[in-house]
Amino acid sequence: MGILKLAHHYTPAEYFSIDESSEFRYQYIDGEIFAMAGSSMNHNEIALTLSFLLRSGIKQAGKKCRTFMSDIRLYIGRQNIYYYPDVIVTCSETDIKEGRNAQEAILVAEVLSDSTKSYDLSDKLFNYMQVPSLQYYLIIEQDKVGIYFYERTEKGWLIQIFDKPEQEIALPLLSLSISLQAIYENIVWE
Repeated sequence: MGILKLAHHYTPAEYFSIDESSEFRYQYIDGEIFAMAGSSMNHNEIALTLSFLLRSGIKQAGKKCRTFMSDIRLYIGRQNIYYYPDVIVTCSETDIKEGRNAQEAILVAEVLSDSTKSYDLSDKLFNYMQVPSLQYYLIIEQDKVGIYFYERTEKGWLIQIFDKPEQEIALPLLSLSISLQAIYENIVWE
């Protein structure tokens, strides 16, 4: 997704008013608003498939967590940021009742786009790691098989890189594993 910055310093209330009355989505970063561009078919297919795999796996495991796609904001209080991740999983009753904003996500996934790749792998990565409840962060390539998997451990964040379709990503706190082959099912490589 590409980003277009709107020049002005906005309050969160002004941001909500603009974001909720617009046909476009905006992200909020400490007073600045950035318009989000559309995504490719591969980007959309990967996010949809991952969301479905997580939702069905969580349900089968009997967890009381919910999976959401791209229209739910994640609030990062330490940085005063509202992002729209491609996929969010939250087990928080507060998040589920809130309706539009989550702040206690356990998993976040972003599908990389050429226009935001450097930001996603730097500032956005750092900002997501500031979410106290976050245990898993997946950064997913859309032009090749490749997932950067970040997992919070007692010693800090551990990164693993998955790049083979037969590999599986274990998510023990959600009692499930997901194969790369399943995530990339139906993807048409250019």
